[in-house]
Amino acid sequence: MITIKTIINRLNCSEVYAQKFMSMCNFDQSIIKQELARQIHKRETTPAIIINKPMEEITI
Repeated sequence: MITIKTIINRLNCSEVYAQKFMSMCNFDQSIIKQELARQIHKRETTPAIIINKPMEEITI
């Protein structure tokens, strides 16, 4: 069973976020499991910083 403390530990989030997470999933354990796995994957694969280099100026 996934509890609020489990969500806090796995996502490293606040208690308020964990409560909202649970209520968003209607406290359905199967939905919570799927969404938790999706959030963990998203946090592991999304880069922390995206660097956008300016375009080089071309002189003719």
